[in-house]
Amino acid sequence: MKRREFITLIAGAAAAWPLAARAQQDRLRRVGVLVPLPSTDPIFRRNLEAFTAAMKDAGWVEGRNLEIKVVSIIGSGKTPAGAAMDAIALSPDVVIAVTPIAADALHGKTSAVPVVFVVG
Repeated sequence: MKRREFITLIAGAAAAWPLAARAQQDRLRRVGVLVPLPSTDPIFRRNLEAFTAAMKDAGWVEGRNLEIKVVSIIGSGKTPAGAAMDAIALSPDVVIAVTPIAADALHGKTSAVPVVFVVG
């Protein structure tokens, strides 16, 4: 490869890099939330609204580049482990375990999806 061709190749890659980064950012990101409460619980709803607002402030807007799916253990008719598998089946980029019960239900269920534990 000649020097001029090499420089053209590097310049083209450098020019395309921001476009590739932007394309990845625009991809819809899925967040699964596993909660051992009814999804209508007022305290949980208030916390979820605060989370959604904080994500929006960071540039993640539900319906545009973010999708939040809540899986409730109570009311699902499933065991905590079964509800955890439902949350993982959503193919999320991350699962949020809202309480120790949810974290325990997710423990060992996946090695491909990061699990974030938010309440101790």
